[in-house]
Amino acid sequence: MFIRLTVSAASSQSLNLSDPAASLTAADLNGFASVSSVSKGASASCSTTFWPQAPLSSCFDAASPWRWQFDNSASSFSLATGTLAPGQSADFLLGSFFPQNGPVAPGVYSFSSASFVLFANGLDAGGAKIDRSFYLGETCAGFSATCAFTRTVVAVPEPSTYGLMAVGLAGLIGWRRRSR
Repeated sequence: MFIRLTVSAASSQSLNLSDPAASLTAADLNGFASVSSVSKGASASCSTTFWPQAPLSSCFDAASPWRWQFDNSASSFSLATGTLAPGQSADFLLGSFFPQNGPVAPGVYSFSSASFVLFANGLDAGGAKIDRSFYLGETCAGFSATCAFTRTVVAVPEPSTYGLMAVGLAGLIGWRRRSR
């Protein structure tokens, strides 16, 4: 599943993928006395029918029809470098769904929750640890099904079914010829 990240053309700030801390403003870091690290990442949550919805611990249930694997290659958001200026976009491979446990039942499957995030870690003025997440964008705010990524799985006939269809067609052609 590829996801496109676009910096709004109306934005006054670029997104620096090489140095994500440079993309945060002083207002973003309000409450931080010091910042020890800012990293970027992508997230995906159990939602709709690609993953079981509840309980949360079953998102990667071995009984699920799908197995999810995050992308850790150079095409992933967490390893991306460069800068996205206002109005620019980049596509990132978030991960892949793989069928497991035999054939996947026919039907419509949907997925609605993925996001790009900056994670800031540091200390407040009293020395207490602060962790804050900044969501740059998400596929479906509030897990809305109206913007879900969907795929329709159709039943594929077994080879024996094709054989029976061929025999039936040959019989029909023979019957038509004989009746002429």
